[in-house]
Amino acid sequence: MTKTNKTGRWRLTKYALMGTSALMTAMGTQAAYAQDAETDEDTEVITVTGVRAALQTARNTKREADTFVDSITATDVSQLPDLSVAEALARVPGVVTQRFELGGSDGDFPSPEGSGNIVRGLQYVRSEFNGRDAFSANGGRALEWASIPPELIGAVEVFKNQTASMIEGGLAGTVNLRTLEPFDRNDRIAVVVADTIYTDQAEEWSPGLSVILGDRWETDAGEFGLLGSFSTSELQSSINGFQYGPLLAVPNPDAPGTTMALPGGWQARDAEIGRDRDSFYVAGQWRSNDGDMELTLKATRVENTVQTDERTIEFFTDAESWAAWSILEDSSSRNIIPFTSAGIPRCSGAGEAANGGIGICENLIPIDGGLMESGVVSNNLRDWLGQTGNLQTPLQSLAIAQTNESVTQDFSANFQWRVNDRLYIELDGHYTDAEATLERLWAGGNHFADYRFDFSDTENPEIELFLSDSVRLADWGGTFRGADPGVLGDLADPRYAFLLYAADQFEDNTGDLYALRGDALYEFDGDGWFDSVEFGARFSQREQTNRNAGLNWGGIAPPWAGGYLPYANRADAGAYDVADFSGFQGGGVFLGDITSIVFPSRMQMQDYEAFVNSLANEPLIASGPNGDGNLQIGDWVPLRQNGMVDYVNRGSEGSVREETTNLYAQFNYGQEFSNGQSVSGNFGLRYVRTETTGGGIASFAEMAEDNPADPLQPRDFLPETAAFLDQANTANTIDASYEYFLPSFNLRWDLNDEMLVRFAFSEAIAPADIAALNSNQATIAELGYVVDDTATPPVISDIVLGALRVYGGNPDLNPVESTNIDLSYEWYFGDDGLFSASLFHKDLSNIIVYGDETIDAVTLDGYTVPVIYSGNLNLNDGTVEGLELSYQQFFTQWPGLWGNLGVQANLTLLDSETTALPSVRDTEGDGVEGFLSVYRWEVSDLLGLSDTSYNLIGIYQDDRFEVRVAYNWRSAYYSSYRDFVTGNPILQDDIGFLDASFRWDVTDNLQFRVQAANLLDTQATARQEVDAAGQTYARSVFDNDRRFEFGLSYTF
Repeated sequence: MTKTNKTGRWRLTKYALMGTSALMTAMGTQAAYAQDAETDEDTEVITVTGVRAALQTARNTKREADTFVDSITATDVSQLPDLSVAEALARVPGVVTQRFELGGSDGDFPSPEGSGNIVRGLQYVRSEFNGRDAFSANGGRALEWASIPPELIGAVEVFKNQTASMIEGGLAGTVNLRTLEPFDRNDRIAVVVADTIYTDQAEEWSPGLSVILGDRWETDAGEFGLLGSFSTSELQSSINGFQYGPLLAVPNPDAPGTTMALPGGWQARDAEIGRDRDSFYVAGQWRSNDGDMELTLKATRVENTVQTDERTIEFFTDAESWAAWSILEDSSSRNIIPFTSAGIPRCSGAGEAANGGIGICENLIPIDGGLMESGVVSNNLRDWLGQTGNLQTPLQSLAIAQTNESVTQDFSANFQWRVNDRLYIELDGHYTDAEATLERLWAGGNHFADYRFDFSDTENPEIELFLSDSVRLADWGGTFRGADPGVLGDLADPRYAFLLYAADQFEDNTGDLYALRGDALYEFDGDGWFDSVEFGARFSQREQTNRNAGLNWGGIAPPWAGGYLPYANRADAGAYDVADFSGFQGGGVFLGDITSIVFPSRMQMQDYEAFVNSLANEPLIASGPNGDGNLQIGDWVPLRQNGMVDYVNRGSEGSVREETTNLYAQFNYGQEFSNGQSVSGNFGLRYVRTETTGGGIASFAEMAEDNPADPLQPRDFLPETAAFLDQANTANTIDASYEYFLPSFNLRWDLNDEMLVRFAFSEAIAPADIAALNSNQATIAELGYVVDDTATPPVISDIVLGALRVYGGNPDLNPVESTNIDLSYEWYFGDDGLFSASLFHKDLSNIIVYGDETIDAVTLDGYTVPVIYSGNLNLNDGTVEGLELSYQQFFTQWPGLWGNLGVQANLTLLDSETTALPSVRDTEGDGVEGFLSVYRWEVSDLLGLSDTSYNLIGIYQDDRFEVRVAYNWRSAYYSSYRDFVTGNPILQDDIGFLDASFRWDVTDNLQFRVQAANLLDTQATARQEVDAAGQTYARSVFDNDRRFEFGLSYTF
């Protein structure tokens, strides 16, 4: 009999996609070529071209894989209108591109190119670069696929289950990017691609250029090959986003005695995003003349810079938001629609404590008087700003300048040796280092204007700003400034724009990893069930340092401190710009005469030192060295002093060192039967041991200094607690370890030459993000205030200690664990046809979520209280199961031009169940449930999981032309359990994108291409869950660019 898994070429790196088709089609060549240059009697030479070749290659990869695998080749990545690997992977069954950060405080702003991928509804995806560890220095474990240029790609494989020989970590899946190699091509190659991208909302053109050169030589010492590539690209994008605050409970002016819901503020966000990306790649290969040894060396460097300039007009009250509203008596413009609720939270997610204490925002207020969806709103409450004249709503103009820079380098060496006809050895080593920095600067001003709103169509909101009396505020000397009373102001007039605050934030993260691996394969002789055995060992060491400082907010000239400063009075005439919002989201959002507003200068915002110096040299702003010798401007002490950021004293600096040892053994088996059927597969066991050392600082939040003039200071009531918190910061090092034995079993049952059934079982793990393992931890005291209600007015009679709470990293986090089962039916028909149906089930445990754990107890001031850790913990379990359907075919049997048509389609259906996070918690450890930092409404869905997603792609290809139209859709999913602004869970709505591409082979060497993305100009909308019944209200609506790429490629 014939061994079913014997290959014509030995190569321990499994499932290697034949690089020639990937290389040539990716760079736009039109010549036919062979997939493998080797002369071997077992190798079939197949001539393939274009997209049909790519689909055929991906199909064959799926069929021959020894576990569940889907893939795309370079043709798919460059042919589809996708600017990064992250977007291209969305075409793979079960994979979706994530455009919003999940769970983070900034998770409500989308990425213009996609920020990552989710496989089968889960975030626990391992990323690999040529089968090796790959990561970005952002604190996570995954490579930022959006930063990888398509020009580097030979193929991308998505493994959806495990074998023992695979590196652990891909609980949801493993995404492996394979780069081009010199031996992928029979002879010399030289290709140049030049393109430009137009984005319609930004109205910008962005150039790109890539070059690839390669050759191979035969010598007496063996065959040598060398290949190198360089690519550079830019992208200018624009994102307009309108966001809604939480619903607030206010009296209904049209039905006294009832309470209605009112949209509690809004934001209009205009962001311009510029991305510059450069990549450098070189690969060298050597093969002995007898073909028994092969050496491959690779080096890669990717540089990515993203500059974001955002301008936002917003109105969100910063305290007592439930009381800060005045519904002006203009019933003709007011519309209240029916709406009832058993209870919506009193206020926002910022944890407002004024006039009520911690948890006041979580008090539920019943709604029986409807929802106000249009009307005129003003400010009803005293304002910290101290203005005179009409007490209008305090609008803010916020400017944000942010720069993200990252550099990732990877160096690898791989040696393969065929010792004899049965024994193969592979040695592999690689080193990766990564850097990632963030610089973010905020500057805000205040304006005063009432507004009319119409949110009857939340996807097309309307705002009209208007002024009555001019608003005047007092400067440092107590003089009221501004226009004369009774004179109408203008928000574009710098006399009515009041400089308020600044904030900054810095991150500086570095990481490196080296790994050594040795593998061996021994083939058995004879016709038994066992074909071969693989075994090997691997050691890796990763070190990561994360430094973070900010967000560091400080008042510059706050009116409540007597520091009113209009921009018109600035000594620096270039300190401000005027931005026009009349065209925001295509126009129609801002109506009326007032559509322009003063903002801090964009040019200054892009230069941190220029911005700081401008403020420091302003004679009307109090500035100078503070007690620590640092420059202080108003109340703001910039983080960067003399070009340096003190992360230790003004932020956090944590390090993690992680060492992992692996051993594995895997048996490969196969057997053919007399009825034409056969079985093959593998089973094995992988051992994992990881030792982690988390380094950081243990800090203590000191109580306020004693003030003799105020007898109600916590130090007066709790001297022992105060002394405990006065202790000095200390180094904090925590060691932890874990080990696992991970079994796997894979079976492929070939029913005939076209059909097969596949089954897989495995146990998998996904380690926590490495940044979460640092040991930076801060301890604070939670206090309770005892009020004497018998006094008039009531007074605080005692301050008691409720708990000590520790915040920060957790080196003791264990990996998320999963048991995975897959079953599929696959039908391969014709040269490129495919139909498959796959069922899968995952049992998850040790899911990492934010929560509380009592870790100790302490007695201070006569109170024995718990010490509670608040942070990432292994607290949750869950299941995910689903169905994947895939179909592809070219209709070559149809007559004429119809025979050039093809189709790709896939559908993924998911169902999940997990323990709902609690909506209340015992925040003081006293057995009484409180509301601090709660998750509202006990959502049981996993973040990022869409129940349904599908792709539908139509294809036309003949000898000269290639057209592809692709539609990608996913259903709603949760992006956050608790949004910072609203406090509510956020649900991203269903969304679909239509893309297209066109290629024309002008000559055998020259190709012209056009690619278009987001042809339908799709809006990304989201909702917030406002009550326990699951009722929702709008949270955001975002408009992204449509992108059009025009390019030429020439093959020499």
